[in-house]
Amino acid sequence: MKIKILNKQLKDNSVLVHTIIGILAGYFLLHPITMVIYGFEISNTAITLRTILEAFRDRFIHAFYFHMMPMAIAFIVIGGIAGLIFGLYFRRIRRQDHEIQIQQHQLKKSIGSIIKNGENEGVEFKKSFRYDSRIGNPVKSIEDLVTHSVAGFMNVKGGILIIGVDKDGRIKGLADDYFSLGKKSREGFEKKFIEVISTKLGIDICSLVHMAFHEIGDMEICSVYVEKSHRPVYFMEGEKPVFYVRTGIVTKPLNTKETVDYLKINEQL
Repeated sequence: MKIKILNKQLKDNSVLVHTIIGILAGYFLLHPITMVIYGFEISNTAITLRTILEAFRDRFIHAFYFHMMPMAIAFIVIGGIAGLIFGLYFRRIRRQDHEIQIQQHQLKKSIGSIIKNGENEGVEFKKSFRYDSRIGNPVKSIEDLVTHSVAGFMNVKGGILIIGVDKDGRIKGLADDYFSLGKKSREGFEKKFIEVISTKLGIDICSLVHMAFHEIGDMEICSVYVEKSHRPVYFMEGEKPVFYVRTGIVTKPLNTKETVDYLKINEQL
């Protein structure tokens, strides 16, 4: 219990902790190392193991003399600012991860009711990720349709894509998709899914896709929680970028003028 309390306190004070670490690094590392480098530049001494050791011995200690305090303060400020920035960034990432974990936990608990309520602006069902049951083989066009949906969610408000459920809410499972993969498992499915997303939408937005697997009866389905993107997301049809949005229960492409107008409107919001 004491360890948990201590960990919580450290997390709550993460910005302060990182700032202090930055200050210490600036004073005890950056400052003396800079002094050593500066000493080599003004002395024109040949760089050998001996001269390096001597420089560290003399200049490193010299950095902590009282008359060097103004320079030391400058490095303390630089280190503190760097630590503060990193601490704020770390706290932001930690909070985002916490929010995502809460959302995924709620999604796992309520997946049945989500399916029962059917598709809407923030929820879409896909019977499979890549397997076409009509011909008994994986089809690239089905992968593309799934990717369109991911892009559509990213360009609007985000949403939940549930794979292994048909449009009427009937559970179909992932067995056929697994069968079509080299590695016939959740891991293989997730790896292929992220591979397709990164190829068609961009590797930088893969962090906005969060996958979870659920067992319903003797079948398994996958829920994909998609965050809103920080940039416009285009689906690459060959060399042609296409902009998709989720409107109501439909994911549709916009032409060039519609895309420009849509982005202008959203910049003003």
